[in-house]
Amino acid sequence: MFEKDRELVGYALIIPCWSNERQKDVLWIDEFYVVPEWRNRGTGSAFFEHLGTSEAGRAYSLEIETYPWNQRALALYRNLGFTGKGRVLLEKTL
Repeated sequence: MFEKDRELVGYALIIPCWSNERQKDVLWIDEFYVVPEWRNRGTGSAFFEHLGTSEAGRAYSLEIETYPWNQRALALYRNLGFTGKGRVLLEKTL
């Protein structure tokens, strides 16, 4: 969770995992949410900056996903240096 002036402004659920392909840790950002009133105010950018300079920043990479239609999220992530890797996410419901 992240706060500004003791007010909850968002949260992220981060899953660290080992990547055999990279031979290093990867941080999978499973959920990322900023309270609507705090969007477009640098809140998300500040969170990712902090994440990159904290202990977590020792990981090989951060990974996050979003839907192609979520242009706002895509713009934020690209502005923060995230790039597409040409992967396809597949799912099988059990």
